[in-house]
Amino acid sequence: MSLSYYFNILGGGFVALGGLMVVGMILFIIKILLITNLLY
Repeated sequence: MSLSYYFNILGGGFVALGGLMVVGMILFIIKILLITNLLY
């Protein structure tokens, strides 16, 4: 096993974590927008 193999695994993990964080942020913003729209 070469170093590039491990770097590919680490890179994939970081990409997956980044994608989950982006999706979570978008859902969080949409939730806040819906709550504020319902209140006012």
